[in-house]
Amino acid sequence: MSVSAKADSLAERIDTAIVLTTKPFKIQYDSTPLQLKQPSATAEQAIFSDPKLHYQQKTEEHPGMLDAFFEWFTKKLFGKSSFENRLLARKIVYWSIAIIALICMILLLRRSQLTGLIKPKSKSSAFSFNDITEELDTINFADRIRAAEQEHDFRNATRWKYLQVLYQLDKKGLIVFANYKTNINYLHELKTAALRDGFTDLSKLYDYVWYGEFKLTEKAYTEQAERFSNFQKDIHA
Repeated sequence: MSVSAKADSLAERIDTAIVLTTKPFKIQYDSTPLQLKQPSATAEQAIFSDPKLHYQQKTEEHPGMLDAFFEWFTKKLFGKSSFENRLLARKIVYWSIAIIALICMILLLRRSQLTGLIKPKSKSSAFSFNDITEELDTINFADRIRAAEQEHDFRNATRWKYLQVLYQLDKKGLIVFANYKTNINYLHELKTAALRDGFTDLSKLYDYVWYGEFKLTEKAYTEQAERFSNFQKDIHA
């Protein structure tokens, strides 16, 4: 078949297709009448009242111990609990805890051997009496104390009194004296509460006078000398 013949045949088919698609056609509609059905009210109530269909659960909130404490604390402070009052109460508690912790830390540092890191020691001697090279048995404490008093060197006199107390405690077997030890070491060695309290009092006094390089007046020295005498009586009691 030639090319022209093929073209004529294709054109004939196209004309036939156009003729077929242009023929009119009838649209059919569903004319069945509609019926509106209502569900049974009894059946509807029975279905929706079924507990299995109730998915929402009721939960009760119980405040924790911390929340309960802040609720109680807020009412004690302000009489009523509101958001602003609870927030202020929390700030008061947190700041109080921080301040108490800071005070405790300072007290611990003062009582520990780290005191020297925050407070300079005397240039002439350390608390542990490492500069004392003499045997304590050979020291005449009364003469040393008297000489310091005559020179109005009450600070040094206080130091000799404190060393005398350590010597007496050692002789009574209440502590074991050593040049390298500190007041904290000796405090742990004392067994009775009365001696520990008295020794703590004298240690604070000595620490204040010696490390603080506080210049004692004769009146102040006389008053603190009585505290040494009372403690020495307790040692020999």
